[in-house]
Parts: sequence; C-alpha cells; structure tokens
Amino acid sequence: MRAKRTTRGTARATAAGGAGTAGWLLLSTVLLAGCTVPAPSDASDAADAADAADTSDAAPPPAVEVATAAVHRPEVQQGADEFTAVGPVRGHHHLGAVPLVAGASWLAVNCRSDGPRQAVTVEVEQVTEVGVTCEREETTSFLTRLDLTAEEAGSAQLTVHGPEGVEWYVAFQLPDGAVD
Repeated sequence: MRAKRTTRGTARATAAGGAGTAGWLLLSTVLLAGCTVPAPSDASDAADAADAADTSDAAPPPAVEVATAAVHRPEVQQGADEFTAVGPVRGHHHLGAVPLVAGASWLAVNCRSDGPRQAVTVEVEQVTEVGVTCEREETTSFLTRLDLTAEEAGSAQLTVHGPEGVEWYVAFQLPDGAVD
C-alpha cells in the first residue's frame, strides 16, 4: 500500500510540474502524513484504511519498461569445448588467461542494451579485439573464429569492456580435446 502512495505521489508531483514551492510543500506534507498513519488494530480497521487510501481519481503510476529476456550463455560450437564462459554481467571485467592452441577457437558474445545501442569490446590480448554493438530489447549474438597456428600457441588475457547499461555473456571455446 505504501508503495502505491509513493508512486501516485510521484505521478502527481510530475503532473503538477510548475506548481512551485507551495505545491511541493503541500505534496510533501500529504506524503509524510500518509507515512505516519498507525497500523490498523483489527480487520475492520484495515478495510476502512484501505478504502480511505483508495483514490479513484488519482493518475495511474507511470509505465516502467522491464527487459523481458535474459542474456543467455552462447552455444558451444560443433567441434569445440568451452574453456570459459562468464555472464550474464555488466561493466568491465578481466576474465583471466585463456590458452591459445592450434586450430579453430571461438569467441562468442551475447549482449543486450538497456537503452540505446551500446558497444561491448572483447579483447584477446595480442590476437584480436572486437566491438559488438548491443541492441535494445533483443539479444545480439556475435561469433568469431580464431584460426591459430602452432606458432601462435601460448596464452592470452581475455578482457571485456562494457558499460553498465549492457548485460553481456562471453564464452571462449577451444578445439575438441585441446584442454583436459
């Protein structure tokens, strides 16, 4: 019930807009008074309090957009084993060292932006750096194949640079049997 009062109070404050300091003072007083009402002592008092709190002429609370689909783990490619997968998370993360082996390794990214298009950059140190533009309200999937030679074998650091407004999941996959 208190959340409804706060939400409706916020909606009224927005609608009042230019009412000035007196309007805000009145609104603050009304909201504070609503917060200090003692709890009803029995069921009939509770019903009376609910009826008194119901204001049919109040504006409905503003619509809130909620992301409907979570960002899922990227699929493991045929002929590959997943070495590491991190997500769903936001922001910048150093994911640590990944082995570089001869053959086809895969870097997979799934992401979604909370607002307008935003980019996530994924870096496999000294091998590749890719920017993925993440769309709003739908998951963007990106997959790149790294065909490495025996001379390129070793290890590299895997880092993701992303804004807080983007949820992402990153996976690094190695050729089947490359790691025990």
